[in-house]
Amino acid sequence: MTDASRSRADSGFATMFEKITLTRLTRWLRPRPKGLHIADISDHLARDIGLSKADLERLRLTLPSQTDHHPRG
Repeated sequence: MTDASRSRADSGFATMFEKITLTRLTRWLRPRPKGLHIADISDHLARDIGLSKADLERLRLTLPSQTDHHPRG
């Protein structure tokens, strides 16, 4: 006969699942920085932060390898 007074020991899987679930929940709740959107910066603001017009245009340039948009659909 088994001893009914002893609680079942925590399994490693259950503990791992709980930690993963809590980690996913905190990542979902915590806002992430979206990055700098250089295209939205005006020329005046760029000059204020020390960017020349050439630097600003270089940062605004998006190469085809940097995007997942395909021009033909």
